[in-house]
Amino acid sequence: MWKCFKAEWLKTKRHGLWILLFLGPAGVIGLESLNFLLRYDWLTHIYEEHLWQGVLWEVSALAVPSILLGACLLTSILASVEHQGDQWKQLYALPLFRWRLYLAKWLVSICLMLLAGAGLAVGTYILGGTLGFGWEKAPLVSIVTYSFFPILGAMPVLSLQLWLSVAIKNQALPLVVGSLGMIVGMSMREVSFVFWGWPRAVMIMEDKQLMVLTMAVSVSMIILFASLIYVSKKEVSS
Repeated sequence: MWKCFKAEWLKTKRHGLWILLFLGPAGVIGLESLNFLLRYDWLTHIYEEHLWQGVLWEVSALAVPSILLGACLLTSILASVEHQGDQWKQLYALPLFRWRLYLAKWLVSICLMLLAGAGLAVGTYILGGTLGFGWEKAPLVSIVTYSFFPILGAMPVLSLQLWLSVAIKNQALPLVVGSLGMIVGMSMREVSFVFWGWPRAVMIMEDKQLMVLTMAVSVSMIILFASLIYVSKKEVSS
């Protein structure tokens, strides 16, 4: 299993995924820096009593759709590596359990998303401190929460997107599904079976955070288990 994971991790370095990993958090923080630069007086006025909380709210408004799109793009790129070279037949011919190859790809996807969350947390801290809101006043626990909870909430999306990206050679369909799911999810106001809305729900419904996170992890495991069965039984065309 470790060899499979290591092989997938090395692929991320060769196919520019680290650039995507950097551009996601950097783009969110960069846009929010511009937002505060252009509307500093107005934003500091409406968040006068809770300046750091204002930073978190503004950053999360961009971070959630970025996480959803990032999961879509990340899984598509990881799967397209094998699709482009028609390497699935070669991989399945190796003396390894098929599910290990797929599980390694899923674990790499999760690790990359969590690293992006860490980058977002660091960027949020730097943004608030640079704006003069007080380095020592930074709510570190809230910064970590706002950076990682949406990623945990997006786990079902990532699991489904990876399954679609591996199962379908033409990556247009998984990308369309991910984009439409993000649009629908961002328009939702309540928790529902449409799990594209869960990353946003976990941020705006603090009284239901534990419930949403539990649902997200549980559904993600169900999708992962189903996709592992699919991969194990899949017949690769010659």
